[in-house]
Amino acid sequence: MSDSGIYVNTVFSPTLALLNEVYALWNATVPQITGVNNILYGLILQRLPATIPGASNSLGLGSSATFEVLCLLSVTWTDAKDDALIYSTTQALINKIAQAAQAAGLGSGFEYLNYAAGFQDPIKGYGAASFGSLREVARKYDPLGFFQTGVPGGFKLV
Repeated sequence: MSDSGIYVNTVFSPTLALLNEVYALWNATVPQITGVNNILYGLILQRLPATIPGASNSLGLGSSATFEVLCLLSVTWTDAKDDALIYSTTQALINKIAQAAQAAGLGSGFEYLNYAAGFQDPIKGYGAASFGSLREVARKYDPLGFFQTGVPGGFKLV
């Protein structure tokens, strides 16, 4: 027995139609994981705070009159034998949700770093300008790339 968990997320501008589609996609995956013991399988929607008009930030989030929501899949389970099933189910589901948002013209490409799974690339979602700026800072203050190559885990700028 082990305690396992995963967070996976995407961000989009919500409409009732898209929210209904997101729920339907999530609900369709429930039968796939009903055999997993001690599972908590949550779909969480959290509004992102508005950004300051005219201000830039390292996350690449621009100011806008519309708002966006973070769509988070939060899953915990206790048996390592279920790892592959949970990982594949959550990855497929978040990809379908992101694709539905993009198809509706409501996707942002942003993934919140603290809730990103290992298969996601949240730093690239900051946009080319912010990504480039972060790489410049890394080169300036970590010229040998220690934090990019010498420290395990996390998301890297390489």
